[in-house]
Amino acid sequence: MKQYYDQAFYDSQKTGSLLSAEQYLGYLWGFHTPRSVVDLGCGAGTWLKAAADLGAEKLVGYDGVWNSQQNMVDARIRFNPVDLNQTIRTAEKFDLAMSLEVAEHLEPAVSENFVDSLAALSDVVLFGAAYLGQGGTHHINERLHSDWGTMFQQRGYAIFDLFRPVFWGKAGIDTCYVQNTFLYVNQSHPLYRKLLDQGFRELENLAFMNCVHPELYEVAKKRGRTLREKMNRSPAALLAAIGKELRRAGRKIAKRLSRQE
Repeated sequence: MKQYYDQAFYDSQKTGSLLSAEQYLGYLWGFHTPRSVVDLGCGAGTWLKAAADLGAEKLVGYDGVWNSQQNMVDARIRFNPVDLNQTIRTAEKFDLAMSLEVAEHLEPAVSENFVDSLAALSDVVLFGAAYLGQGGTHHINERLHSDWGTMFQQRGYAIFDLFRPVFWGKAGIDTCYVQNTFLYVNQSHPLYRKLLDQGFRELENLAFMNCVHPELYEVAKKRGRTLREKMNRSPAALLAAIGKELRRAGRKIAKRLSRQE
């Protein structure tokens, strides 16, 4: 896995991730002010740093063994190397659990376990994962948002589309966060009633979670045009493109089979 998530991978995301985290968490802190925060798939720790700058005192990050404490952008973060395909359990619960743009990198078979991990860590979960067909580095588990929403609902969590009405057309926020991020609140937690009392509605029709941001739609259209151009260019170019995709799929299958042996 290290070949996918090297230093260049994290460095390329730091600036946009931190700016987005500051905006999103700054808005969330208007309703919920967690003192302890955990991040599954913390990367360089940008979202935890934003939480710390807002006053959170306990900051815990989990990520793959290729990451390290030295990579954290803030020394206040306590980093733990783990295999995120395995269930994460701790002796304590946190005021907020986060996982942003991580679950699409995990094995599809562990999706339910990953939601279990987040639910065990906190009654308030900030979660977003790449939408089906979004594309990206080693995205092997892209899903409809409603799929994730159903998993959380089955565990007693209400879904709040808290951020998209605010950030949908706002410049300076990475589109992936605008597209993919929702707040999940256990119905037994005081924040659930607080949000309802402030006029926020629990999302019940999960199909609305699957709205696609125009920027992602344009990217998908461009990919389609590129493929059509290759097809129109020549039969040889088409065969080369098909061969490339088949080889890529073959490598993925071989890796999965090797892990099962």
